[in-house]
Amino acid sequence: DPAAACDALLAALQVASLDLLSIEWPVGDPTELAATWCKLEALVDAGKTKAIGLTNASVPIVESICKSARIKPAVNEVEAHPLMAHRKLVGVCRRYGVTPAAFGPLGCLDQKLVQHPKLLEAATVSGSRTVEELLVRWSVQRGVPFSIDAAATPAAVAACADTHGFRLTNKQKVAIDAMEPPPKDGGVRFVQAPTGVAFAFDDPFLGGATRAGLELEKLGLL
Repeated sequence: DPAAACDALLAALQVASLDLLSIEWPVGDPTELAATWCKLEALVDAGKTKAIGLTNASVPIVESICKSARIKPAVNEVEAHPLMAHRKLVGVCRRYGVTPAAFGPLGCLDQKLVQHPKLLEAATVSGSRTVEELLVRWSVQRGVPFSIDAAATPAAVAACADTHGFRLTNKQKVAIDAMEPPPKDGGVRFVQAPTGVAFAFDDPFLGGATRAGLELEKLGLL
């Protein structure tokens, strides 16, 4: 019940309204999701939240909600990093005026991501920049805001706060873009739905735009 959940949050936080209230794991058929979204819209009308959004919503869900919504989602937050770039999803969100946001840009500091050869290659170009800084700068530079992983150390959080202090070079950007797995393999997820939540993305790999890094590799230029 969105209304009851919202009231509980307002009471716990001791505030009159929320800035954002999102559906965290959108499960159910399109009719059920549309009905839930209408209840969230009513909370905006009642002044209990300023904006409503989505989390972990795939392309079909974003499109379904946006086509029927009276109040569009302000944001769609999904796990996003070079091994799960969500290129098509990011593009669809922008087309509907929904801000795509990255959760877990550091991949929970999993070695598959932070020790990836292409990422380490990009780090050798920067000299003084850490792999954590490069990962969040990659997100910022593609226009996707992010929230830091809970597993991040205080030092990593402090370093990531300086993401506007530098830009990736073209060589770094190409190397990091080339980390993305081919569509036949699917992306790499480090965040899973909680136990008991029957959730799965409609498409295991939401690819899309041409990736310059892979094209250059095919030509033997990297």
